[in-house]
Amino acid sequence: MSAKVVPPENVQEFVDSVLDDVDVDDVQQTTSSIASAASVLNVANATEDYTVKARDQMVDILEQVQVLNVQQVKQVSGTLEHVTNKPEELSDDSQVKAADTLKTLGEVLTTKSSEVGTEELEGIAAHLVTGAINILEASSQTVNRERSETQLQDRTTDFEKNKLATITTFKTIDELSLTMISRKNRDEKPTLVKANEFLMSLARSSCDGLGARLIQTQEDTRAYFEIPENTTSKLCVNGSVGSQTYFTPRNPFEYANNADDVTTPVMGLSVLGERQKVLVSNLEKGERIESINPITQKKAIFVSSTATSPKSRQITLHNFNTTEPGVALYVRVIPDVTSDDVNVTLRVYLKRGDVVSPEDYSHDVTLTQAGVSTHPYTWFLNQAALNIRNEPEKWALGLQRIPTVQDKERTSESSVRYTISITASKCLFFDEPSSLWTDRGCEVGSQTTDGQLHCICDHLTAFAGFVAPNPLDLGRSFTFDLQRSLIALVTVCVVMALYIVAVFIGRSADVDDERERKKGTYRRQRRREYRIQQQREYKNVPQSTKGRRFLSEHLWISVVKPPKNHFTRVQRISCCLSLLMSFMLVNIIFYRGDRNFVPRLTGGGIQLEQLFSWDTFIIGLESSLIALPINVIIVVLFRYAGPRHDTSSSANGSTPMDKENYVIPQKGRPLDLPRYLPKGNGTEYTADPAAHIEKLKKHGGLCMCYIY
Repeated sequence: MSAKVVPPENVQEFVDSVLDDVDVDDVQQTTSSIASAASVLNVANATEDYTVKARDQMVDILEQVQVLNVQQVKQVSGTLEHVTNKPEELSDDSQVKAADTLKTLGEVLTTKSSEVGTEELEGIAAHLVTGAINILEASSQTVNRERSETQLQDRTTDFEKNKLATITTFKTIDELSLTMISRKNRDEKPTLVKANEFLMSLARSSCDGLGARLIQTQEDTRAYFEIPENTTSKLCVNGSVGSQTYFTPRNPFEYANNADDVTTPVMGLSVLGERQKVLVSNLEKGERIESINPITQKKAIFVSSTATSPKSRQITLHNFNTTEPGVALYVRVIPDVTSDDVNVTLRVYLKRGDVVSPEDYSHDVTLTQAGVSTHPYTWFLNQAALNIRNEPEKWALGLQRIPTVQDKERTSESSVRYTISITASKCLFFDEPSSLWTDRGCEVGSQTTDGQLHCICDHLTAFAGFVAPNPLDLGRSFTFDLQRSLIALVTVCVVMALYIVAVFIGRSADVDDERERKKGTYRRQRRREYRIQQQREYKNVPQSTKGRRFLSEHLWISVVKPPKNHFTRVQRISCCLSLLMSFMLVNIIFYRGDRNFVPRLTGGGIQLEQLFSWDTFIIGLESSLIALPINVIIVVLFRYAGPRHDTSSSANGSTPMDKENYVIPQKGRPLDLPRYLPKGNGTEYTADPAAHIEKLKKHGGLCMCYIY
C-alpha cells in the first residue's frame, strides 16, 4: 500500500534542498532523494516553469548515475517512473535524456537477467515500460502543442528531439519484450504490461495443431490480430511463436508530418524469435494478417431523408466528397419502419459526379433486413471497386424503395423515411525509414463498419487507420457550383444583359409615344369616332382585325408595338422577365439541375432522350400552375392601374396633356382656336389670328365646325 504524499508548505524550497544534497555516487541515496522530490512535485501546485526546470535537473542527475546490477536498475527505473509521471512537464531535452537512461537500464537488465527470477524480471521491466510510455506521452503532447502554436504563427518547427526520444524508447521496449518472452513457457498465460492507457501483451504459443490464431492485447479494447494458418506455420521458431502486441489510444508517432491522418487508436504486432524480431513482409493472398481496430475518435454523421417508389420516377439524391485517395466506403441506412411494414427493400445507386439515376450509375446494390455484409441495410465498397484518385472527388448516391410483398399478399410501395451515413476508411501503417504513415501493402477489409476498421496487410508493424465520416449535402439544388452551373450562369447573365438593353430601348420608345399621344389627341378622337361609326355599319369585324388586336394585346409581341395606353413597353419587358425567371426557378425546384427525370430509350448500344413523356408533361403543367398566377397578377396590376400624372406640369400651373383634360366639342358650341398663331413664314407669332384664319379658310385648312 502506497502512502499518501503530503507536500510541504514551501515546495520549491524543499525540492531545491533535496536536489542540492544528492550524491550521484551513492545510487540508493540519489534514487530515494529524487523519488521523494518527484513525488512532491506530482501532487503539489507549483508553477509550470519551476516544475519543468526541476524535472530537467532530476533527469540530468539520473543520467549521471552508473548502474551496474539488476538491483540498481530496479532503483533507478522506479525513480525515473516518478520523475516522468507528468508527461506535460517534460521538456524536449528531458525526453531525450530520459530515453537514453531507459536504454541503458534496459541493456543492463538484459545482460544481468539471469541473476533474477521471472517474476522479479517482469516487475522491473514493468517499471521501465511505464517510464517509456510516459516519455512517449510527453513526446506526443509536446508535438501536438508545438504544431498548434506553429500553425497559428505560420512557421515550421523541428521535431527531431521528439523523434529521437520516441525511436529510442521503442527500441528499449522491444529489448525488454525479447528479454521477458525468452523466459516464458509455451502456451503460458500472456504477460500484460499496462501504463496509463498503453497496453502491451507478450505471449508464446506452441506450433502444435496449427490453425488460425487470434492475438489480442486485452479483450475490452475490441482490438485484435488474426493470423491465418498458412502464415502461422511460417512464423514458428523452435516449435513456438512469440508475439508482442500493444494498443494505445494516442498516436505515439506524432512527429510524422502526416500524423493528422491517423484518427483511430494505434496497435502493433511483432513476431519475436530468438533474441530478435522476425521480419514478416510480402505475404501472399491467403497468408495476409488481418486486424480489427475500434473507431473511437470520429463518429458517423447521419442525415435523414425519404425514399420513394420507382413509380414516382424520382430518386433521392445524396452528394458527398472524398478527400483522400484510395479509400473504401461504408454506407449504412436505417429505415424508419413500423411493425406493419418491416420488410423494407431499398435500391442504392452510386456514381462519380453530381448526379446519379437508375439508368446511369457505376455501382448498385439492394439492401434488405438480411444485409449484404455484416449488418442489415449496409453496403461496403472496397478500394479496388472505387479506384478513388489522388485529387478530391465528388460522388452522388441515390436511393429508391423497391415494392415488397407483405403479409396476406399485400404489396407495400409507399415512401419510407430513413437515416443514412457514409464513412470513408483507409488502413495505415507507420513506415520507420520514411517516418510517415502510409497504406502501402494494406487494404480495407469487408468487416469494416462505422464502429470498427478491418485491415488486411502483407506485413507487420504499427497499424492505425484513417476514418472520415462524410457529411451529406441534401441542399444541392440551390448550391452554386461554377463548373457545374456555367451554362445556367451564362444564361442568366445574357438574359439580364438583354433586359437592360431592352429597357433602354423601350424607355426611348415610350417617350416618343408619349409625345405623339400628347400632340395627336384630337386626331385619335376623330379616328375613334370613325371606328365607332364603322362598327355600327358592319356588325361582323373581319378576322384580320381580330388577329391584329391579338398581336397588340399579347404580352411578349406587344413589346414591339404596344396598344396606345398607359401599359408601357418598360413595364411589359419587366413582366416578361418576371415570367421567364419564375419558370426557370420552378424548373430548378423540380429537376434540381440534373437529368434524372429525362426518360431515355436504349437500343443497339445507343441511348437517346425522349422528346416527350408524361412525366415532363405533368411537371410542365405543375410549373405553369405555380409560376403563372403571380405573374398574371403583376400584369393585371400594370394594365389596369391608372396613368402616371405629370406632377411637374401641375406644379407650373398647367394642365397635363391627357384625354381627360382635352375640350371635346359640344353641340352648338364653336371649336376654340389657339390664341397664338404663326405670323408670315411661321417663325414669328402674333396675338392677332385674323390673317391666319383667312389664309387657312382659303386653302381649306380651317372651317367653323358645329356639332348638332
